[in-house]
Amino acid sequence: MIVARADEPGLVGDDHGLAGYVSSYLVFALGWGAFAVATLRARVLPRGAAITLLAGAVLAILPAPTAIRVLVLCVAVALLATRRR
Repeated sequence: MIVARADEPGLVGDDHGLAGYVSSYLVFALGWGAFAVATLRARVLPRGAAITLLAGAVLAILPAPTAIRVLVLCVAVALLATRRR
C-alpha cells in the first residue's frame, strides 16, 4: 500500500487543484454544448436561444473570470426558460 505524506514535496500541490478546476469546467461546458446541439436538432426550443446556449458553452471554456465566462450561458438559459408556448 502506498501512502502519500502531505509534508513531502511534489505529492500535494496546486497542480491537482488546477487539473480538477479545468476538468470541471470542461465537463460543464461540454454538457451544456451537448444540450444545445440536442435542442437545435430536436427543434423543441427557439433556435436563437439554442444558438446562444451553444455560444455560451464555447465561451465557458475560455480563461476569464467566472462571472464573465458564464454570463452568455446564463442569459441563454434564461431565454430558454422564458419561452412562450
